[in-house]
Amino acid sequence: MKKVSSILLIIFLLVCIFILLIRHFAIDYKLVDGDSMLNTLKNGDIVIIDKTNKNFNRYDIIAVKLDYYVVKRIIGLPGEKIECKDGKIYINDEMINEDYAIGITNDFSAILIPNNEYFILGDNREASTDSRSYGTIKLNQIVGKVIYKF
Repeated sequence: MKKVSSILLIIFLLVCIFILLIRHFAIDYKLVDGDSMLNTLKNGDIVIIDKTNKNFNRYDIIAVKLDYYVVKRIIGLPGEKIECKDGKIYINDEMINEDYAIGITNDFSAILIPNNEYFILGDNREASTDSRSYGTIKLNQIVGKVIYKF
């Protein structure tokens, strides 16, 4: 009986270590706080984040570590010029389609996005603090890509 208890304890500890390693290096979760990503994500939603994929594309939803965590959408990629004219977003002088966005996007002047940096926006433009306020974000600030929500 003592041997069975020892084996079960070892299995339990190994499972705990495995879970901690997965959470630290591969998968994480975050609670959505606020309405900046409505209608895509709602306040209180839980998102699962893939921390292993560092290949980000326009429109990916990501978690970012500032002084706190935020969940936003990548709009501008490294080396691109981004601006907002008449409430529409332009990348390298071409308007992009933003079916997911709600609210009015206030105009901003053209910004050239530095290498290894991204321009992020919340989907609910009137309720989002994002790259329009704090500038572009660096690649090393990105925790990972949102792969699932519930």
